[in-house]
Amino acid sequence: MTEHNTPQTPATGAPVAGSPVAGVRSRRRWLFRGVLLLLAWIAIETVSFLAIQVIVRNGMRGIRELQKMSGQLSTHQTSPTETFHPYLGWVKNPDFIGQVDCCGLELKTNRYGLYDSSDGIHRRSSDRLIVAIAGGSVAWQMSCAGAEVLRRKLHEVPAYRHREIVFVRVAQSGYKQPQALFALQYYLLLGGEFDIVISLDGYNETALPVAENLASNVALDYPQGWHVRTMDIVDPRDADYSLRVFEIRGIRQRAALAAVGSPLRFLPSYQLLWYAREERLRAEMIEIEGELLGRGKSRGKAFINSGPHPTVTNQDEAIRESVRLWKQATLQMHQICEANQILFVHAIQPNQYDSGSKPLSDIEKRDCYGKDFEYGQVVQQAYPLLRTEGADLRTRGVRHFDLTQLFAHTTETLYVDPFCHVNTRGSELLAEALGKAVIECQTADSK
Repeated sequence: MTEHNTPQTPATGAPVAGSPVAGVRSRRRWLFRGVLLLLAWIAIETVSFLAIQVIVRNGMRGIRELQKMSGQLSTHQTSPTETFHPYLGWVKNPDFIGQVDCCGLELKTNRYGLYDSSDGIHRRSSDRLIVAIAGGSVAWQMSCAGAEVLRRKLHEVPAYRHREIVFVRVAQSGYKQPQALFALQYYLLLGGEFDIVISLDGYNETALPVAENLASNVALDYPQGWHVRTMDIVDPRDADYSLRVFEIRGIRQRAALAAVGSPLRFLPSYQLLWYAREERLRAEMIEIEGELLGRGKSRGKAFINSGPHPTVTNQDEAIRESVRLWKQATLQMHQICEANQILFVHAIQPNQYDSGSKPLSDIEKRDCYGKDFEYGQVVQQAYPLLRTEGADLRTRGVRHFDLTQLFAHTTETLYVDPFCHVNTRGSELLAEALGKAVIECQTADSK
């Protein structure tokens, strides 16, 4: 039998480099190192994953949502779903919102930044009835949830019976006068034509100016949340701090976009490192914005954030001024519609804080009524004034209807929150009442 001897180094007895045994041992060492590295990598990823689960809401999914948001946001204080408008204050941003659901009705953000089923520019014709709906969220929701009820009521008018009814939604959530007035003017300027304009309002026009604008020292006629929406506009006196804020936003946005498209995005360790950097940058931004806020408090808001500061000195004066603005805007809408041969119908919406306006159900008492709710306290004071001034509007020729007692004998649950919003049944009752109002006006005009 032939004996095979492995060559050895004389001094150490180790296998000679290049011999079969040396090759096997070398491969084993590299395999061992590879296994150790693999185990270390698995351990790092496991620890990173567990850390993310603990410190980030919704874990890895939450990380991806943060990255998507940071990648889209070009500003920090305002939502990318809204954008400034030179005449309406603000509108929805078509770049970020496509389809939207309103009470089961699919709408879109039209080219003018309003939630509607079309762009809203229609021409009058003998076979169509073009109806604009103006106001805030209650009016907007009514135009969706109560659309069929309103359509049926309008078809009861002999002159409308065989016409296609087209609704144009210039009402939007958060809008308050004079936004409805300006929206009407804007659509007419663009070439839109209407047969009827229905305006349903009252809550936003009183509760928001007093509970929000006055409290923030913002002009009462300015849009809701104007001081917040304009926080990103640079005050020249703060250019140094503002520049750093914009730099940080750019860094965060680029990092988020890179993370979303990175081939390493599935690794917890990669995401944990991104999150740590994101938190550090966010903390720096908060610190700078805190300094900016301190500067603003010491010298007062910039004009861009507040407009002309309110001249009223207390809440009672603010309520009276808000009602005056509401009345003046409504009168202007009436006069514009008269000049354009449009039937204008105006109504005050009901609200649960208006004393005696509805017997509240147990659910409404629990979830939709706050005894010390500031907005509700304003409503209690303002609504009697709205009724008084609304009656005066009628003497001036405005087709005004007081719907504040519409739910006075309805015991079922209609309100859905502590503000002013109602469920589908509530919207249908509003639509029916508004339809009856149009019928009354049409009947009176035909005599």
